Amino acid sequence: PDLADGHGALGQVLELGDWDWAGAKTEYQRALALDPRNVRILNLSGHLAMDEGRLDDAIHFYREAGISDPLSPAAQGGLAYSLWANGKLSDAELAESHLAALTQSDAPAWLGLLMIERGEEGGLEEINRDHDEVVKLMTLSMANHRLARQSQSDQALAELIKTHPNSAAKIAQALAYRGEFDEAFKWTEKAYAAHDKDLLWIKVHVGLRDLPRDARLAALLRKMNLPE
Repeated sequence: PDLADGHGALGQVLELGDWDWAGAKTEYQRALALDPRNVRILNLSGHLAMDEGRLDDAIHFYREAGISDPLSPAAQGGLAYSLWANGKLSDAELAESHLAALTQSDAPAWLGLLMIERGEEGGLEEINRDHDEVVKLMTLSMANHRLARQSQSDQALAELIKTHPNSAAKIAQALAYRGEFDEAFKWTEKAYAAHDKDLLWIKVHVGLRDLPRDARLAALLRKMNLPE
């Protein structure tokens, strides 16, 4: 009962397995009460805050994790994404650059898309360096759409759907980024049925956060027990 990592592990099961946000929060809070500087628990608390759309809390937890362990990729990656979702693109790019320096290879696709959103050159080169084919195809579709290269965007999206149809949340993310909301909602329903963990950040994920705040999104959030 006094082991912080035990409470953290239980909270992770409740969050990622059961989608029990209140139960997960209780366990993470108990863990941090026992060990306030535990990097893993701080990162998990940041992840849960992103699930619920609490961006300021997420930034706080990831910053604290980075202070406790400046070499934590999870802290730098989470900080970058939470800053990005909060519209702080320059700070997000700095955190993404720190992440790239730490890992040499982790998530160059996200850095590339962020560079393109900031109007910087070299974004597509970063995306093409990514070894995760799903993430690379998704971000290529998004980036090329942003650059008004629609045929290249269509090609990447078609390849993603053809080769990775089980990556429903990422397909929905690309579609939503392109403004194809009806199709995106079809894929979010597939992601929900598959208990796709990539759906958890629906309130903040680049692309998914652009879904219209209509009855379809409200119904999905209710099914996921997430605040509207």
